[in-house]
Amino acid sequence: MNIVFIYLSIFIISMIFVMINFWINNYYKSSKYIVFLRLMQVIVSSLFSIAIICQLINYTREQSSERIAGYEEQSKLFLDDILQIFIEHPEINYYYEELLGIKKIDANTERNLVLEHEITMLIFAKLAKWSMYINESDQEESHNSKIWLDHIMDTYMKSKIFKKYWINEYKPKLTGPAARKYMLERYNI
Repeated sequence: MNIVFIYLSIFIISMIFVMINFWINNYYKSSKYIVFLRLMQVIVSSLFSIAIICQLINYTREQSSERIAGYEEQSKLFLDDILQIFIEHPEINYYYEELLGIKKIDANTERNLVLEHEITMLIFAKLAKWSMYINESDQEESHNSKIWLDHIMDTYMKSKIFKKYWINEYKPKLTGPAARKYMLERYNI
């Protein structure tokens, strides 16, 4: 994009020098000079139009790249850290399976309540950040983020244990207005 700007600048400066030369040598009285000016007008207008089109294409590409980077960042901030904990602690895979609806926790499951509690609080803390972002951003900007968050939370909220952590632990002790509003509007809890 910068090359178009450089070429356009060089062309305009060159034309200014040519026009000054025409003016100094009284070529401006000639009909050839008027034709030359019109030709230059068409060329400059075409180059300017091309520069604007290139700028719009570049802007669209940047917007797409920013959107993709935003989704990658969302995933990293909301899911990757939590998945990493499950990877590092295979003894808590029962809770991973519970959250994703793969296998319910039963009476025979040996539970690590401390780690289970910490993971759940981490999820709710991340939910609080994203719900605040969704509330504070304009509707169009946060729409896809809300759909993504809704999908993840819908999966997690199928777990009765996860719901109990919200109702008995996080909501009364740690929640802020954005997360509380999100959970009330989405799950009526």
